[in-house]
Parts: sequence; C-alpha cells; structure tokens
Amino acid sequence: MMLKVLQVKFAIVALLGLFVISQFGPTLLAQGRIIPQPQHSRPYFMPRSNIEEIINLISRESWAKSEYERINKAVREVNSRLGEIKFIESEEAQKTAFWAAFLYALEGDPVNLNVAREWLMQAYSHNSRETILATQALDDPEYWKGNSKIIPWQRLDFDAYIAYDWIFKGLSIEDRRNLYHSLSQQTRFLMTCMDTWSYSAGQDFKTISMIAFAGMALFDKGIMEWAWTREKGQGNFYSMMDKMFKDGAVWSEGPVSALKNSVLHCVTTIAFYRSMYERRNWFDHVTPGGASARKIVEYFINTSYPLENTGVGNGRIRVATYGIGTSGSHSCSVEHDLFIGGIQPDSRSSLYSCMKEGLAMGYAGTKDPAIASFLALYPDYKPNLWDRPPLPETINWPKAPSAIWPESGIAILRSDETQGYFTNQDAIAVFQLMTKSYGQEKPDKFHISLHGAGRLIYPYHSGLGYEGRSPGLTVSSASQNTMIVDEYDAEPAEAYIRSDFTPEVKFLSTSASGVFANVNQTRGLMLTNEYLLDLFHAGSNTPRTYDYLLHSLGSPSPVDPSKFTREKNIPSKYWALDAPVNTITPDQWSLDFILKEQRPKDTLTGLSNEWHDHVASCRVTMAAEDNTHIYYGTWGDGLNLKEIIKTATADAPNRAARKRLAKQIRESAEPTGMLIVRRTECHSTVFAATHEPYSNDQKPRITSISKVAQTDACLVVRVRGENFTDYAAIAWGKD
Repeated sequence: MMLKVLQVKFAIVALLGLFVISQFGPTLLAQGRIIPQPQHSRPYFMPRSNIEEIINLISRESWAKSEYERINKAVREVNSRLGEIKFIESEEAQKTAFWAAFLYALEGDPVNLNVAREWLMQAYSHNSRETILATQALDDPEYWKGNSKIIPWQRLDFDAYIAYDWIFKGLSIEDRRNLYHSLSQQTRFLMTCMDTWSYSAGQDFKTISMIAFAGMALFDKGIMEWAWTREKGQGNFYSMMDKMFKDGAVWSEGPVSALKNSVLHCVTTIAFYRSMYERRNWFDHVTPGGASARKIVEYFINTSYPLENTGVGNGRIRVATYGIGTSGSHSCSVEHDLFIGGIQPDSRSSLYSCMKEGLAMGYAGTKDPAIASFLALYPDYKPNLWDRPPLPETINWPKAPSAIWPESGIAILRSDETQGYFTNQDAIAVFQLMTKSYGQEKPDKFHISLHGAGRLIYPYHSGLGYEGRSPGLTVSSASQNTMIVDEYDAEPAEAYIRSDFTPEVKFLSTSASGVFANVNQTRGLMLTNEYLLDLFHAGSNTPRTYDYLLHSLGSPSPVDPSKFTREKNIPSKYWALDAPVNTITPDQWSLDFILKEQRPKDTLTGLSNEWHDHVASCRVTMAAEDNTHIYYGTWGDGLNLKEIIKTATADAPNRAARKRLAKQIRESAEPTGMLIVRRTECHSTVFAATHEPYSNDQKPRITSISKVAQTDACLVVRVRGENFTDYAAIAWGKD
C-alpha cells in the first residue's frame, strides 16, 4: 500500500514537473548553462517579499515615507497633464512614468497604471518609431547587406521592460499583445544585428544584455535560449563575459573600457533583476570562465588607490588604469582618469556616472558594506524605494590586501593592507603591468604606476587614447614607466612571477624573455611603509643600450642641479622631450618629482583650496653605476604637441574641421615630467632605485642606496636612511 502511495506521489510530482517545463521551459540547455526560470508569478521583477519589505520600509523610515509621497505627487502631476505630455521628448516624464509602474506593482492604484501605460504605449507600442524601424528592417533583406546601418542597436533600455512586467497584470489583453509584439520585434531586431554584424564582446555586450533582459521580461523562451545559450558570433551573455574578463574580474581591454561600454552597469543590473526573477543569488554566480558580478564590482575596489582629499565632500578615490582608451594624466579631470566618488562637474562625465551606477546596482543586490563605503564618496547618491538602499551611518572600509591577477598580468602592492589604507595619507600603492598581452594593448610591459603622499605621482600616460604609432607619443614604450632596450617598443611575453606579501614588505618579482629580442629582464619591487625599492635588471649576449624611464605628474627637480646642463641632441626615441637637461655620472644621484597643482583661473568643480595647497613629492635615488647618462624634462608638450596636431589633422575635410580638432588636442594635452636614465654598450645592467613619496613639510629620509654584492645571477643592496638600514637581496630570472 505504501508503495502505491509513493507511486501516486511520484506521478503527481512528474506531472507537476511537466507542467513547470511547459510553462517555463527547461532550466538547463546547451553546455549546461542555466537560463532564467521565474519562481513566482508576475511581477517577476518584484516578488511578494520585496513588496512587503518596501511597505514596511515606508511605514518605518521617515525618509522612505517622504520619498513615497514625493513620487506619488510627481505621478499625479503627470497624470493631470497626460493628454499633452510627449514622453519620448521628456526624460523627466519617463522617469516619473517608471515610478508610476513601480507604485502600481506595489499597491495597484489605477492612476499609476494610467501614467505607466501611456508612456509605454507612446514609446514602445506598434505605432512607436523604434518598433516601426525595427519591423521595416526585419522585413527588408537589403537592410542587412554591407555594414551596420544607422538604426541604433547598442542602447540600454532596461526601464521599459521592467515597467512592462510591473504593470502587466493591469493591462488589457489587447495592450499586452501590442506591447509584447512591439518589444519582441525590437528585441529580434537586436538579435539579427548581432547575427549580422559582430564586433568585440565589449562593444556587443550592451546588446546581449538587453536581449537577455527582454527575454526575462517578455517571458519569451526563444529569446531567452538565444541570449543565454547562443554559440554563434560572440556567443551568449555568459560566454561574452568570459571573453571580456580574465582572472574572473579583470576587463581584458583595460578598466576604463568596462565603464565606457557600460559593462559594469549591465552585469550588476542583470544580476539584480535575475536574482528576483528566480529568488536565488546571481551576484555570486560564477561563469565557466570564473567571472561573477560580485568579483567585477570588487575589482574596482581592489585596484583603487588611497583617498584623495579634495576639500569638497568626502573626497574621491582614484582607480588604477591602463590600456587604450584610458585616462590622460591630468589629475583634476574626471573624464581623463578613473575615480570613485568626488563631484561630477557636468553631464558629460560618463565615467563618473557609469562608475556610480554600476557600484549602486552592486550595492542594491548585495547590501555589501564595503561597496557602501565607496558609494558614500558620491554626494549625489540618494536612497530610493527600489534600487538605491540607504547607506550605513558609519563608513566601514574593507581591508586592502595586495593582489596579483596572473592571467591578466597585473598586480597592486599596498604598503598598508588594513582597513586604514583608504584614509591613510602616508599609504603607498604601486600598480604593475607585467608582460601579458591584452585587448588593444600598448607597449607598456613592466610599467609601474605609483600613488603616494595623497596623490597619483607616476601615472599611466595616455593623452590620446587611439593615437596612431607614427607620432610616437602615448602608443610608445617611451610614455611608460619601464625600461627600453635599443629604443625599441616592448612586446608581450610570458612572465614568471614570484611574490611574498608581509606586513613589513610586499615583494613582487616579474621575469620575462622576449619583451625585447634576446634580452632577459627582471623587475623586482619591494614596497615598505616608507618607500618602494625598484630593482630592474636586463641582460643580453650582445652589448645593448638600456633606458630606465619614469613619467610623473610632478615636475622633475634634481637634488644637485649644478651637475646638469642643457642638452639639444637627445636620443631620437625621445624627440618629444621638451627643454631637456642632462648629465653623466658614475655616482649615486637623486631627483625629486614635485606635484603642486596650479590654481586655475576658474574654480574647478569638486576641488577646493585644500586640494591646491597640497604638495606631493617623490624622491628618486639611484645607486651608483658607471656610464650613467641622465636626462629630464617635460614630455607631451612643445614640439610634440605640434607634431601630434599636424599628424592628427592631416585628413580633416576642411580648415574649420582642422581647427576644431587642433583645439580638442590642445585641451586634452597633458604633459608629464620625465626622467630617462641611459646605459650604453653593456651586456647587462641593473637600475637600483628607491622611490620615496613625501608631502608638504615632510622631508625624505633615505640618504643612500648602494650595491653591496652583485653577480650575473643576483644582487644585494643596502638602503640607508634616518634611523634605519635595510638590506635586500634578489635573484634574477626564475630562481
């Protein structure tokens, strides 16, 4: 009898399983990838538990009650003018209509339904411009011939699909069919675009994100299967993530591109809404390649420098950058470097907005207090009832461990790995690019960036992101903080990495052969609480010329300027060095890079007198070596700027276009102080230097660095300073 009962129960379970499959489609498809499967009825993007939580929040928190009253008032004002509003022409009206859809899902008021419905019918029904254009293109075989056409297909439009889901139950059958057909037509247009014109995974990611999101909102199994299991072209949502991210979190073309392509925002938005769709955590879901939404958010935190006190708000935090499309060097420009927080100067600051939106969605989905600490740096972050939770009253910074991403070939060393790192103005951070190849790379192998004394001192210089090679400015090893051999540009190579991170010293050694033909190189970095010891070795079977290069936002100033003279005949690789000064010495020498921000004529948004009064410096001291030739000057202005303008404007269609482009280049020109240390006609050499940041009234402590013992295989150095003597030993290569 018990067996029969179990058989009946099994049959019922099997029938229920068939019902679930027929309703929601299979959970596992090609290659074992999971496609979305709603675990509750509509609204899919607002489960009952969320509704109850929001209602309790409004009754409990005064700010939530005020926000509820504010959006209710705004919706009713729009409703009173519903017949005269053209939603497609008013971004503010669209935002209000989105909140109307939210309120309808929350409490079912028909006034809210009217406003949200009118928006969607105007902008997304079969009579809308986007639907008409999509339908015409899908019906026209000629449209898909040749290159991509002018109908935009890389836009983000999540709000419309969210609102469709939120008001679905209140729509008539006719309205449901209308909007479903129109939104699915627009989505299938995007699918056909991706099938016809394939770009990089980064360029296509906004499109695949929209398709994936639309599949969930429309509950269209065909669209969902396409978005989550597609193998053609760039693949599907997850396989494209795996193409873009190495080490589970590192954008393969450089971090700025991840923001400019809205990848951070797309990943966190999909994770946020899919988590509600299926009532499971999609922020921590790991792709086959090891990526996850949480890891990608944390990457920007894990590669951030200490806080920069701007004198306005809570300050800002700069993030390490590299690669094509990255920042210029100018320390005041939001659009010319990557920051978390600060104050947005104008609406053109896409990097500011993309970072804030991505972090905000990450916090909304995880409630991670570490993310909240960084969001607190945005004065314009305001909580709302849906996807902007209130921040904790106190900031609890996360720990700041040094880290290596070996697949990507990058690392960050932090002198202070505690929670105090982010607010420690004496903390030093060193970011190193090793020797790996990456998307749209530059010849930047063995480059280091350094942040200390409250400022970025050695930047990753990239004034013109897509500059051609002919001028030889930023797409050149000469623009990086590295070593050049025989004036050639560096090439990628496999690296051997050694490391050991302790509270006293963070050690990182990168060795490679082939960055320059028939040359073996090792760069050993040892970061203490006071300085960076930089031991850079290169060797070859034939005599070579080795150049050690540094670029700084500060101006170069030798400790003993009397030894330097003006030099006109500088090495050809460095033709763009303006007003060069040089000397030749066999002795130890020192040079300061002094960063004192120039006060602009007009007030800069987000930067006060406190910012401009701060002086950050870094003393470079190098051990004695025969035949050491030193040059310093300014890189990125003077003759260089004229050449860049001449080259970049050569193909402009007319004089007016040339003038506009020349003006753009002049405005974006951001020179750096430069140091070149050259050794010629030697089989091998070691540049042994200390980099010691100090600020304002502080004084450098290091008095000397000397080579105690040296062979072809290893080196021992001694660093003397006030009240301390340090010894360091390193073996070159893989040993």
